[in-house]
Amino acid sequence: MSLIPNSRPYRMYSTTAGSAGRCWPQLVARFRTARFRTGRSMLMVVALAALAAPVGCSQVPCAPGLGRACPATASAVAAATSHTFVLKSDGTLWAWGRNSSGQLGDGTATDRAGPVQVGTRSRWRAVAAGAVHTVAIRRNGTLWTWGSNGAGQLGDGTTTDRPSPVQVDGGGRWQAAAAGFGHTVAVRRDGSLWAWGRNDIGQLGDGTWENRSRPVRVGARAGWIAVAAGEAHTVALRADGTLWAWGANWSGQLGDGTTTDRPEPVRVGTQADWSTVATGAAHTVAVRVDGTLWAWGANGAGQLGDGTSTGRAEPVRVRSGSDWRVVAAGEAHTVALRTDGTLWAWGLNNHGQLGQRWTVRRQLKPELAKRFRDLWNWTWDDDWDAVAAAGHGTVALKTDGTLWGWGNNDHGQLGKCALTDPSCPPANLTF
Repeated sequence: MSLIPNSRPYRMYSTTAGSAGRCWPQLVARFRTARFRTGRSMLMVVALAALAAPVGCSQVPCAPGLGRACPATASAVAAATSHTFVLKSDGTLWAWGRNSSGQLGDGTATDRAGPVQVGTRSRWRAVAAGAVHTVAIRRNGTLWTWGSNGAGQLGDGTTTDRPSPVQVDGGGRWQAAAAGFGHTVAVRRDGSLWAWGRNDIGQLGDGTWENRSRPVRVGARAGWIAVAAGEAHTVALRADGTLWAWGANWSGQLGDGTTTDRPEPVRVGTQADWSTVATGAAHTVAVRVDGTLWAWGANGAGQLGDGTSTGRAEPVRVRSGSDWRVVAAGEAHTVALRTDGTLWAWGLNNHGQLGQRWTVRRQLKPELAKRFRDLWNWTWDDDWDAVAAAGHGTVALKTDGTLWGWGNNDHGQLGKCALTDPSCPPANLTF
């Protein structure tokens, strides 16, 4: 996903939150309008999207004289189950939320309800967040990881947790990366695909069931261009438009018509026109070049959007229409944008992650999000530009540059507001 931000930043605002740990939709950032060169994204329980910043209850104005530097414009965000990252246009990387294994990369294991900088380096280019570990690429093509490392998912040759970034072998040749529950996958600039970390269900794709603490190559072929990592499965897109999957398949999330785990890549269907893929915990969603949306895997909460709660081992089409543009998958919910700017959501809603009150426990078919606006007496216009889903939460960017977030906030991953004060009034947080 390529972002072209304007350089002038805005302050960030929040609206009134709901009960603690379960925010109503709230404005979490405001920036100038951004546009994207491509709809391709890599999501898991993790999501790589555009523009974000946390909300807070206390006014913290931009005041360099008081040690509060005026911010640069943010350019990307990655969100996991309980922690969030924002990449700013000045190349600095910031994090907040849960930090039990050092996944925020600030050198501590202390949870943060507001942003802390990841080290002192700048020139970061991309970031992805796994369940309790993080992977990021700098502009020079080097790859760095931090957080939990019990299965070797940091790729540094050890199983020692790291609260600060450590470099992964491979020099400056890395192009893209994704993080799963306990494994990491990355594409090099030559189109080769590499994986490391947990491999008990074959999620590394190297033909074995052994954990790897250093990168191992996935097959001998090049031509890989994008990758997504679920809880224990991996899906990757090739330059020829074919889609491949491997790892856990207990719910049919590999899309090969079976529920057999695969330690090596298997092709998803016969189509050769896939353009975007996203993975949830045990389901997969993808957009084809013609704009149609397809899903497969676990469906107990209706996250496939086919009107049932029946799991599918092969791709099924989500709703009619051929104007789907962006899709993202959380643990058991899915959100997507159409070309007209409307935002749709379906699946599990136990924390309000669909943008509905959590008394609606699940939604089996895509529902137009604007239908829920009367619940909070606020306007939800048809001007959404990007969306990301992670765990039991959702964040989405509007064309005016504002970013909104809703869902679970038990560790402050959506910001500080609902975590500390359910009646938090609108306030500014500048960082």
